[in-house]
Amino acid sequence: AIEVAGDVHQPRTGIELDPTVGVTVKSVDATAHLLLLQGKKINEPSYHHGPFLGNTQADVMDAMKRYRETLYGGWPWKSDGPVHNLKRGRFAKYVDGTVVERD
Repeated sequence: AIEVAGDVHQPRTGIELDPTVGVTVKSVDATAHLLLLQGKKINEPSYHHGPFLGNTQADVMDAMKRYRETLYGGWPWKSDGPVHNLKRGRFAKYVDGTVVERD
């Protein structure tokens, strides 16, 4: 949790602040990570579903349909399954060509 201007807010909480007023932000019980965004309101309707955002539900449904069809640029392989053989086990292949395998 964090304390903003004297009020305690739980994790994963959105807070709208006045950009003309200074505030103090403190971590209450643990290390806190903040994502601070600033922008002007565009005064347009918005609709979201997962990572998709549009002005209407129809916009979002269209974006989801296009994503399913093209993956926004396509996937060059015939299958969307794993690229490596599942029976191979865990491994790491480094830029210099070194391969480290684990059981």
